Amino acid sequence: MLESGPASPLVTALDAIGVDLRDDDGALRFDGGYDANLVGRLLSALADSVTILLVGVLGRLLAGRVAGLFAAGCYAVAVLPVQQAHFLGPDGFGTMFWTAALLAAVLYVRRDRVSWILASGALVGAAMACRIQAVVLLVAVAVAVVLVAIERRTAWTAALGRLLAACALAAVVFRVAQPYAFDGWWLSDVWVDDLLRLRAFQAASDVPPNLQWVGRTPVVYPLGQFVAWGIGPAATAATLLGGWVLWRRRARVALVPAAAAFAMLALIAMSWTPTMRYLMPLVPIASAAAGVGLAHLLAAARAADGGRRRAVAVAVGALTATIVLWGAAFVNGVYGRDHSRIEATEWIAANLPPGPRSASTPGTARCRSGSTVSRSTGSRSSVRSIRTRSTRSTISSTGSTGSISSSSRASERGCRSSVSRRATRRR
Repeated sequence: MLESGPASPLVTALDAIGVDLRDDDGALRFDGGYDANLVGRLLSALADSVTILLVGVLGRLLAGRVAGLFAAGCYAVAVLPVQQAHFLGPDGFGTMFWTAALLAAVLYVRRDRVSWILASGALVGAAMACRIQAVVLLVAVAVAVVLVAIERRTAWTAALGRLLAACALAAVVFRVAQPYAFDGWWLSDVWVDDLLRLRAFQAASDVPPNLQWVGRTPVVYPLGQFVAWGIGPAATAATLLGGWVLWRRRARVALVPAAAAFAMLALIAMSWTPTMRYLMPLVPIASAAAGVGLAHLLAAARAADGGRRRAVAVAVGALTATIVLWGAAFVNGVYGRDHSRIEATEWIAANLPPGPRSASTPGTARCRSGSTVSRSTGSRSSVRSIRTRSTRSTISSTGSTGSISSSSRASERGCRSSVSRRATRRR
């Protein structure tokens, strides 16, 4: 199907614009082996592209066409989605279903059609299959049902029935899309035990991955990371402006995405391990609000006169340019150059002489982050240890090619054993 079937034109087009899916001879680069990661990247990028369109429609429903265009643009250049679109992981797909569920709930508030709230429930189930934390999206579904019941004077029994039907559909879709969580039609004991074990592991347990969270202030720290690196300060300013605009307009439909945002924020930001990618479902909501804010500024610039109009137009241009440049700087800094380990491997092939090289030398005198010193000769051994941008990599070479072994834990064990041997000799 990919080689010569209906998907072949898509593969060829993506390869032409820079997604390396084919070799120079035209053969497919990805298969069931190591290059399968290319399929994952392609699928994640496609899912995130769909999310861009969904965010644009969400922004349009909140404040018009211009707001929708700005919202789609803000999401397209946001750092966190760009990063996650480079991996085969659950976050990109989960965010796509999350945004689609929000959009369906907003459409239900706008049009009062039962099919939209049922679709929202089904999409919540799909998002839960990607990441179970998406269950909090049912709060937004409930808010949508309540809003319609108040505005259209729907009977509360009918409203409750719609909400229960949406929740039931979410459960059914979750059952189909996440079969590993079930044993028959009931939750699997193994899956539940895994969740409980993971929760205990993340609940401030004394394990190395949790040390990075010591001394972090709940809510404040994850929000600071989200603002600085997730979407950027300029997009945050536009988001706050958009939220203020929606509040001033008394746009009740905005309560649906707001409820989803606060529910996810309360779940993740208050936990011991508030990893930023867990907050990725907030990016579509923030982008939609940012689109509303930028559209409001543009309308204000058009309505103003003289110098004030010029000042507001400059503010809109500066804010929009900063949002774009923030994402472009990330893309250039991370993906505009080779990974440090690849650079190190190329350095080995170009500089180390042919012949075998050992990754460890008996009789090591000391461990130091610049070199390894041999006790027998007192000179630098053939093992060269260099510091990369993010880790220390111990590099070994055989012939003209090289391999890299990077493990801080292994290095620490090696240093500890060396120190222990010296202490034993002294005693």
